[in-house]
Amino acid sequence: MHLKEFIYGPQLVGVILIIAGLILKKYPPKKINGLYGYRTYRSKSSQRNWDEGNRYSAILMVRIAWILLIGGLIGTVALHFVHNRALKEGLTFLLMTGGTMTGMIIMIVKTERHLAKFEEDEE
Repeated sequence: MHLKEFIYGPQLVGVILIIAGLILKKYPPKKINGLYGYRTYRSKSSQRNWDEGNRYSAILMVRIAWILLIGGLIGTVALHFVHNRALKEGLTFLLMTGGTMTGMIIMIVKTERHLAKFEEDEE
């Protein structure tokens, strides 16, 4: 097994998202903006939602990223047993994009549900 498989494999997405989540957690955007932070219609509807959406999504992003990192490492080991290069590259791409998309969809859905409940609790 080559070291580059562990650097450029599906777990790379997990590492990137851990870093992004920790940056968002440590340096949350102070004001509603269109460039940095968790930006949805609901999160941008008030400063209170903005702050809570960014806080909650940063925590979720780090948790999901750890799952992607561990799953990516397991996937990289499993892909070691695939000897067809084209199949291996296709599966690697599928794991990276599929894992990322699934993780981000879960993060958005959970954060939006949290914000909906957060708004209800405010009333």
